Amino acid sequence: MKFSIHSIIGSLFVLTSLFVSCSEDEVINPINDRYIAIPDAHFETLLIDLGIDSDGIVNQRILKSDAEGVTRLDLNYFKHFGEIADLTGIEGFVNITFL
Repeated sequence: MKFSIHSIIGSLFVLTSLFVSCSEDEVINPINDRYIAIPDAHFETLLIDLGIDSDGIVNQRILKSDAEGVTRLDLNYFKHFGEIADLTGIEGFVNITFL
């Protein structure tokens, strides 16, 4: 039985596709359940200046407990007005009643 080059290449393509599709998915957000990702340095600096981010370090994360303790958040703080470009992480502030 003769195999054509096309059937061999096709078989290799299918096998390669199967192996690639069965690999582990890449972790998109490496921050664990204890932290919330805050990728915008200006947003995190604002949280530090307002006394919300308790570690006081711009490290692209904030404790969930810090965020959950916030009920009011003023993003118009004069020192950082207009600098914040990404509010990723604000979804962790689940108890906000005033924004």
